[in-house]
Amino acid sequence: MCAALGVEAGEHGRFLVSVGVLSLLAVVAESRPVLVIVDDAQWLDSTSADALVFSARCLRAESAVLLFGAREGDEPRFAADGVPELRLAGLAPDAAAKTAR
Repeated sequence: MCAALGVEAGEHGRFLVSVGVLSLLAVVAESRPVLVIVDDAQWLDSTSADALVFSARCLRAESAVLLFGAREGDEPRFAADGVPELRLAGLAPDAAAKTAR
């Protein structure tokens, strides 16, 4: 466990962090539904992104949902393999102008 906290060197640190995040979300979801919203996910560091995506894939039977928002075309690209994806397009210029009024 110390490797996960960076106290000792170890290969399993990322996995332990991911399991820790998953466990925390599952425990909280036992008493009430949980929604985690991550905006600008493309800017997450790789360890955080791995832990959150791992949790999103594993939380299918829990009352918890992770929602990621990421911009297209930004670098680095946010990859969430194995997580359902819905791509949204921007508003047309005339629709955006109406919304702004």
